[in-house]
Amino acid sequence: MLLSGDLDVGFIRQSICNPHLRTLSLFKEPFIAALPAYHPLSAKPTVNLRELENENFVSFNRHEAPAIYEHLMRMCEVAGFTPRIALEAHPMSTVIGLVASGAGVSIVPQSMHRLHILNVAYRKLTGTRASSEFFLAWRRGDESSILKNFLDVERTNPVKVEKLTPSNLGRPR
Repeated sequence: MLLSGDLDVGFIRQSICNPHLRTLSLFKEPFIAALPAYHPLSAKPTVNLRELENENFVSFNRHEAPAIYEHLMRMCEVAGFTPRIALEAHPMSTVIGLVASGAGVSIVPQSMHRLHILNVAYRKLTGTRASSEFFLAWRRGDESSILKNFLDVERTNPVKVEKLTPSNLGRPR
């Protein structure tokens, strides 16, 4: 849609290697664990990635969110296991909804804890330093006022990633 001119600016979770597009990294955020509220690990303030080795995972669809899918596979590989993918879904709210239903656990970007979906416990994830990066993307050579405004806002008010604490991470609903 960017290349065709249907959009002037887009937000993406992966960098694009396309000579016709430019990107600007807006922020990086850590991954967190999303667990069904009744899961035994939800009683802990943090979850080590290795503790999820024998769990069923709800993953982002490989074709719709390849960067996040690949992050999950690499994180688990580094931790010494291959995740058992029970379901793939898209968008992120559907992934979280499936976790709430008890279909499995998931590893999601930290900002997903703001969805406040009932029956989901979000926990800090230890045992990995992986993060998800969020980009602004636009057509190379675009000089539209919309693009200039987006870039001006980012330069004057850069995005700040919230630091998670037990109080703002919240308890399961």
